[in-house]
Formats: sequence, structure tokens, C-alpha cells
Amino acid sequence: MSDICFDINYMNSLQGDLIKAEGSVKDYIYSFSEMSKKLENELSSFNGESIKAARTIYSQISEIRDMISEINGKITDAKAKKQNEIEIPPRPSIPANATQEQASQIMSAYNSKVSQIEAKNAKIRAENQKIDEFVSKCTEAKAKLEELIPHLRQLEEQLKSQIEHTVSQVHSSIGQVRGICNEGSFINSAMSEFNYAFGCTYTAAEALYMYSPHSISGYSFMDKQFVIKNTHSHILGSGAGFFGASGGASSGYTSSSSADYDEDDAEEIEVDEEITVRDRDEDTFLSSIKGYSKIKMPSVNLHKLGGKKFISKMNQLGYEIVTKKDGTFIDSNGMISWEKR
Repeated sequence: MSDICFDINYMNSLQGDLIKAEGSVKDYIYSFSEMSKKLENELSSFNGESIKAARTIYSQISEIRDMISEINGKITDAKAKKQNEIEIPPRPSIPANATQEQASQIMSAYNSKVSQIEAKNAKIRAENQKIDEFVSKCTEAKAKLEELIPHLRQLEEQLKSQIEHTVSQVHSSIGQVRGICNEGSFINSAMSEFNYAFGCTYTAAEALYMYSPHSISGYSFMDKQFVIKNTHSHILGSGAGFFGASGGASSGYTSSSSADYDEDDAEEIEVDEEITVRDRDEDTFLSSIKGYSKIKMPSVNLHKLGGKKFISKMNQLGYEIVTKKDGTFIDSNGMISWEKR
């Protein structure tokens, strides 16, 4: 015969923990699934914003080039407006036969014309100087705009590189999250199967736990009286052994004369063997313990039997709860032991 030992209280607690663990795994899977969706949405938004940023830089480069082209046109137009100075005519020759008055008139006309030309040349120089200053400023502005283009190109390359790096990292994260979700699904499936199997085991264990031991009364056979006793006293949480009404404390089979046997007297004989009683009805419980000095019962049944009133009644019958060295009276299997003093 093989003994089966189990701790029903621990199994009950473990079943609750397993159910919570399965629920937690489901929550984790859901959270990671939502995280994956969030990452995908954020990546889509990031790609959209990245395209806008790249287009903005490209648009700025195009605008700068248009501005440079416009400046070049203005420089060309301005230079085209520049005028050359009027040449001063050579001094006139005075005829040898000219009188002093005639010579004076010729030189006076020449000087007047030179003065007019010099006045026009002064205006031309002033206008040309303004044009040169305008062209110089345009050239400076053009140079500054041309300096911006390489910086914008560099910024464009950096943006593309950063976008590629970020997209790669997010894709990697999404892959990891999806991997976790897949692994979580396998774990959850395995846990569901294990919890189902454990639940079936717990149901069977609970059914065994709720079984009540029954004693077998002695009977006459061939003028002999027998006591049948379960010697597997080390079974944890199992039913008690079976005893005949006239049984003693020794194991094996005991015989006595049938003429001396009386069933009422047998119930008063105390057997020094601890039995386990799982009855939750007080009358049934008290009936089951007749003839036994050591009793073990599940602690969970104490409340059903009446709690303090039940303890008081047991004390009146001579039974006292066995207290352990640490002051507790419930053992690791959730059992309470009684002894008749």
C-alpha cells in the first residue's frame, strides 16, 4: 500500500496564487501589446514629422537659392546702369590772326564747356559710386546666403541620419515587445493548462480531504473477535485507521471470547491511537470520537462546529487542545489535535 500525502491548506493557497499569476501574465501581455501599438503610432507620427522637417530644410535651401539668383539679377541690373565719364575736349587752337578779344571768347567758350562736362562727370561719378555701394552690399548679402547652404545641407544630412537611427531603434523595440508578447502567450497557455490540471488535482484532493473516517465494529466469526487496524499512522491529512469495538492498542489481529463482548461496553473502551475526524456536525463529531483518547480535526471545521462553545463542550467531555512548544495549536497541515486527560 502506498501513502499519499498532501497539504490541503497549502494547495488552496497555491491555487489562488496561480490564478493571480495567470491574471498578472495576461495583464502583462495586454500592457506590452498596447505598448507595441503605441510605439507603432508614435513611429508613424515621427515619420510624418521627419518628412515635414526634411521638406522645411529643402524649402529653405530653395528659397536661399532664389534669393541669391534675385541678388545676382539686381547686381547685373545695377552694373548696367553705370555710366562712363564724358571726356574733356582738347583745348582749342587759337588762330594766329585772331584778335585778343577773339582769343578770349574762344577760351571762355571752351572753359564753359569743360565746366559743364565736369559737372556731368561729377554726377556720373556720384551715381556710379552709389551703384558700386549697392553692388557691394548685394555681394555681401549673397556671400552670407551662400554660407547658409552648406550648413543647411549638413543639417539635412544629420536629420536623415538621426531619423534612420531612431526608426531603427523603434523597430528594434517593437520587435522586442512583440517577442515578449509571443513568449507571454506561450507562458499564459502553459499556465492555463497547468492551472487546469492543478485545479483538477485540488478538486480530487479536496474530495479526499472531506472524507470522514469510519470505524468497523468488531463481529463474531468462528468464535473469534478481530480488530482491524491501519498501521500507516504517518499519513498526513489522510483518514484514520479502522478499529473494532473491542480493539486494543496493539497492531495486527487480537482475539477474545465472544461471550465477553458487549457493544455498549466497547464504545467506552479508550483506544490510544490518534484518529482524524472531519465531521462538521457536532452530534456526528461527538459520536465519531467515542472510545478514542486522541483526536485530530481540520482547523477550518472548528467554526462550523461552534467555535468556543464547541471547545467548552469538548473540555466538559475531558478533551483538551494540544498546544505546541511555540504556543500555537494548529500544525503545518492545518490540523488541531485533542487529547483526553
